[in-house]
Amino acid sequence: MTDSTPGNALSLPKIGAGDRRKLQLAIDAKLAAELEAYARAYEEAYGERAEVEALIPHMLARFIAGDRHFRKWKTGRAKNADAQPRGGNSNSGKEDAVTV
Repeated sequence: MTDSTPGNALSLPKIGAGDRRKLQLAIDAKLAAELEAYARAYEEAYGERAEVEALIPHMLARFIAGDRHFRKWKTGRAKNADAQPRGGNSNSGKEDAVTV
């Protein structure tokens, strides 16, 4: 069975179900192999198999949450948006386009 002591814990905690949005991406063979290896490590750590496709969103969320520079950038953008004047939108009622 699996040893669930803190010494065997992965950076990614055990995942649960959640809302999903389909996203397709292409990755190189080396990354694909690493993701498969991570899925095996996850299975050993938590005693249940998780498909790579189920792990990736949680891995990305952890990565983004841990990126201090991104949080600083995002906070700065939110402050700038709050400083923008309300009303007088030149888009004539259309939604603003957002580029990420």
